[in-house]
Amino acid sequence: MNWKYTIPFKTVGLLGILCSLLCLILACSEDDSPTQSDNQTPVIIGVAAGQPELYPAAVTTLVCYAVDADNDDLTYAWSADAGAFPDGSTESSVRWEAPVQEGEYTINVLVSDGTNSVDGSVAVQVTTDGSGGELEFALGTTGLTVTMIWIEADSFEMGAMDDEQDAENGEYPRHPVNIKDFLIGKYEVTQAQWQTVTDTCPSHIQGTDNPVENVSWEDVMAFIDTLNNFEDVLVWRLPSESEWEYVCRAGTTTRFPWGNDSGYVEMDRWTVSGFYNGVGSHAQVGSRLPNPWGVHDMLGNVWEWCEDKYHGNYDGAPVDGSAWSSGRSQSRMMRGGSWYDIPQNCRSATRNSGRMELRYQTVGFRLAANYRVVDGYPPIERP
Repeated sequence: MNWKYTIPFKTVGLLGILCSLLCLILACSEDDSPTQSDNQTPVIIGVAAGQPELYPAAVTTLVCYAVDADNDDLTYAWSADAGAFPDGSTESSVRWEAPVQEGEYTINVLVSDGTNSVDGSVAVQVTTDGSGGELEFALGTTGLTVTMIWIEADSFEMGAMDDEQDAENGEYPRHPVNIKDFLIGKYEVTQAQWQTVTDTCPSHIQGTDNPVENVSWEDVMAFIDTLNNFEDVLVWRLPSESEWEYVCRAGTTTRFPWGNDSGYVEMDRWTVSGFYNGVGSHAQVGSRLPNPWGVHDMLGNVWEWCEDKYHGNYDGAPVDGSAWSSGRSQSRMMRGGSWYDIPQNCRSATRNSGRMELRYQTVGFRLAANYRVVDGYPPIERP
């Protein structure tokens, strides 16, 4: 396996840059507090809904991206002119259940540092032509569920941008890909989900709600085969490499879903990464901010197996969103970086690979699926 983090001089240099930037940008004086007369108001970078067009009663993830120049702790208060927040409304990322009646609804968020506040909003259209949002599916007869997000068909540019910082040759040529409708896991598969299906827990670092790791690509295929023997609605599978990158980017064209972040100062808000900066293990899934489509941990935490065979670059790659299954390689692609990796290995375009029969302590996976009855949404009736 091509372990990208085994380049010590690059890591040390990057840590120096990170430390300097963190001191300059994030540090605040001992006297700084929200009660100071010159305390600066928080800034909302953006408010996003994972699915801005929903079916009635569907659920979407909302996220408010806010920063504070004084490094004060921020609080969040969400409200809406209709619908409900089934899991509460006081975090930077929450879930919203759409009302039954069709129409356009406004969701507001008030961000405060204790003294000053700023508000933002996002509109969501509820319509019978909308998408399924977030859907819960049973893991066979195990009693556990998995949260899947409906991904609409579209096209995007796959691969690193021209002259992208820290890009590698294998991330080119950048090329257009057409993606078909499919479902993808909101989170990486957890150790609890793996154990309830297989009655084993192979992870090197234990944690019920942490991602399962130390599972080979072949192990994952056996897990998926078991699910498909249970299931009569979905066909479970791994995402193709192009589907994975499409979801990771979530409509963005920058190095990360949150921007280019040339100094890597935003990494901790979005990723579990940086072993060389004190991160000692993976973490509970969903413990960092989701991307604009409501999907967590696409970058960091653990590398994620994809369906595709290894190819050194994108010359001849499929352009229809399917997995690249041709070739004689015994290695399979993985994406996203892990808790052990340095920041440049956790970009949207970063690629890696590993032998399909081997297990790695930094590699897990995320489920994808299609409806078994109809190749589209919904299969029988709306949620």
